[in-house]
Amino acid sequence: MPVTSSSLSNSSRALQARSVAAQQSFLAAFLQTNLRSYQARWTRKVFCEGIRPPLVKGSDAEVMSFVRPTPGAIGYLMGEAGTGVTVLGHF
Repeated sequence: MPVTSSSLSNSSRALQARSVAAQQSFLAAFLQTNLRSYQARWTRKVFCEGIRPPLVKGSDAEVMSFVRPTPGAIGYLMGEAGTGVTVLGHF
């Protein structure tokens, strides 16, 4: 599963997006949590800290459509990244 970015240089913050299919694998591998706990954590963060959770797109294609033109964007995919992005790693 590639982790991709359109640009990390000169970006003050990274924007994340992941496909629905990649979300559970990402949560288990990197955050050692499940979807229910993750959503509960973000609900608290939204109301207590006023921040927004990472975007969740319906498909890898939608993630790539967001990542390619967005400086600093990072996407988590189940499939291959394709062209126009830098693959940061696989898990």
